[in-house]
Amino acid sequence: MANPLKRTRTPTTYAHALRSAVGAAAALGAARLCGVADPHWAAISALVVLQSSLETSLFLSVQRLLGTAVGAAAGAAIGGFLPGSLPAFGAGVLAIGLACAATRADQAALRYSGITLAVVMLIPHGGSLWMTALWRFLAVSVGIAVALGVAVAWPGRRMAA
Repeated sequence: MANPLKRTRTPTTYAHALRSAVGAAAALGAARLCGVADPHWAAISALVVLQSSLETSLFLSVQRLLGTAVGAAAGAAIGGFLPGSLPAFGAGVLAIGLACAATRADQAALRYSGITLAVVMLIPHGGSLWMTALWRFLAVSVGIAVALGVAVAWPGRRMAA
């Protein structure tokens, strides 16, 4: 079995590193210019989207937006009644998981909705949870939009496994 820590560096990996850096920095800058609260989520979203080929990035972007919207709404709704509650959090993750299964959404949507539920519901924000949820969705949306722009302008090649 090959050593997973011993990969060969290629021009593709260097280009991917530069593409990721440009995309993440551009997303952070755009989110700051737009006045988005917690603009770091835009950079994180861009990094997630830019790890794949363009067609995979498009698919993941839709799943991330869907999951973020569901998780943000669920986090604000549940957290508004039972902030930080362990049973409510677990029930929320189960509920969005069942909803994703019922609608045949991809596991990526479940992953992103669970992460967003946790961010909105469990991290103290000191304000309206609905505003927190909205800002989270907007930051993710900016990051995805910038990343898709970078992916179209600078298509990445598939990295060797």
